[in-house]
Amino acid sequence: MTLTGTALQPIFIGGVWRAGRGAPVVSTNPVDGSVNATFAGADADDVAEAVECGNAAMNVPAWRNLLPHERARIIRRIGEGL
Repeated sequence: MTLTGTALQPIFIGGVWRAGRGAPVVSTNPVDGSVNATFAGADADDVAEAVECGNAAMNVPAWRNLLPHERARIIRRIGEGL
């Protein structure tokens, strides 16, 4: 996903990019104050859905049975893609 400063960026819940139902969140460059991106904010229902999806994911044996350092490696790779 490529971020732009002009388009409202979606949120990722349950393996799907979609519009958040909360107020927009603006990310700004701390050096010059320019807008990096504007994200669709999450409302309470979005957060509840994300927590539910996260809990369901923890019950998948392929993830649950990974050792902590294996999970960390995967999460780092996801972070690098952002």
